[in-house]
Amino acid sequence: MNDPQWLGVAGAAALVIGVTIASLVLHEVGHALAAHAMGFRVRVVRAGPLAATATPSGWRLRLTWRRSRDGWVLADPVRPERLHARHAVFVAAGPAAHLVVAGAVLAAARAWGGAWVLAAILLLLAVGFNLVPLGLRREGRWLDGDWLLAWSLRPRLATQRVALGALSLAIQRGERPRDWDERWARLASLEQRRRECSVEVHGDLLAYLWALDRGQVDDAGRLLGRVFAGRRLLPDEYCAGILVGAAFFVARHRGRRALATRLLAAAPPRSDSVTVAGRELAEAAIHLAAGERGEAAAACDRILSLLDGSPATAPGLRAMDRDLASALRDAALSGTQGRRAIV
Repeated sequence: MNDPQWLGVAGAAALVIGVTIASLVLHEVGHALAAHAMGFRVRVVRAGPLAATATPSGWRLRLTWRRSRDGWVLADPVRPERLHARHAVFVAAGPAAHLVVAGAVLAAARAWGGAWVLAAILLLLAVGFNLVPLGLRREGRWLDGDWLLAWSLRPRLATQRVALGALSLAIQRGERPRDWDERWARLASLEQRRRECSVEVHGDLLAYLWALDRGQVDDAGRLLGRVFAGRRLLPDEYCAGILVGAAFFVARHRGRRALATRLLAAAPPRSDSVTVAGRELAEAAIHLAAGERGEAAAACDRILSLLDGSPATAPGLRAMDRDLASALRDAALSGTQGRRAIV
């Protein structure tokens, strides 16, 4: 029966919307199934307003209307072995599922015509849009086409981006930098001639935190130098933190009080507790480098109080900052000229 008469405008619209929603769900389910098959841990599956989140007690479904037209899968790759192949399969599975749905709708369009033809056209356009790369240097979330192009032409950049995501998930889980998998820290900060996008600089920044928290001061200094050189590629709110972090490092581990003072003066003032604690930490290191032990110890006490009242900070990063402040305080009280790395 060709194009049933009862399928009016409302019915055609319902068919198109239903097929579109079903294709979006199957697209994300395709990603999720491939992620599981490739050894990823699937954390979140989002398809339109429906979000499924993995919890210790099982999956939790909820409706959220924020960015309700989007869909994505958040998955932890767990390990970096065979990362290129595993992640490429994970990415390609979504468009593949979408194409299967489009093929089925095309078959229905040939048999019944009408609204099925429109649904098939919309699905094919959606697949095409998803597979068209919008720019590998673009900030924000990549589409599947961006990922597939990057794995084909810029595998270094794709590797860094996956590693950065893995470390970001570790932060969300509350892991301290020194407990992160060393392989991800190394991959997030792969060597190259110069940094060209914020992802690369952000990777260097996380690798710096990892090295500093492990007491690998020379590695931390090298990575911090790369972060500092590429800081203009990061959003403005990051620049103040980088200048403050650099002031702390050169005062604490290089004893360069004058340079640290200039760096701290160049950092735009911010009122959030994380940045305030960072400034106090840098000032404590500057005091200690100048031999002002009482001022250094007092600044460390203020830092510890700020950190105790800063639940917004990720627990692992807060634990690292507490140890940095405690080590500085111990150095001030013992009279040493603090270049000691935390262990």
